[in-house]
Amino acid sequence: MKNLPSQFVRVARELGPPRMLIVACGIVMLAACAAARVPPLVAGAAQVEKITAEEGLACKYLRNVAFVAKLKGIGKSYEVLHQAGENGLRNAVAGIGGNAFVDTRMDADGWGRIDYSGQAFQCSKQVAASYGFTGRSWH
Repeated sequence: MKNLPSQFVRVARELGPPRMLIVACGIVMLAACAAARVPPLVAGAAQVEKITAEEGLACKYLRNVAFVAKLKGIGKSYEVLHQAGENGLRNAVAGIGGNAFVDTRMDADGWGRIDYSGQAFQCSKQVAASYGFTGRSWH
């Protein structure tokens, strides 16, 4: 390991300045391009459910929530962007004491920009059941 600088100099001499510049740029680009990261769920966000607007009628409306971000790194597929947007909304809903949301905007692009918004609700099993909605994990 302590001979690493001398090995680097030897390789640089063998490759020559133009090729070494290309290799160095490649190494820097690889180091700078980490994989795109989806925001982790905060406490309580895993229990937040996406519901339909009709189901929202059976719940207490809290307020509108939004998640706007730009993912850095590589690997920004639609699935990664969508998961980041949904996690962002779930975190926002959990942050205000909600347990459900209706999405109103789901916008993301290949550059990593995410703009998701929705309506946050507090839903209870009893009220939902009175509207005929079952199978949810509401309390």
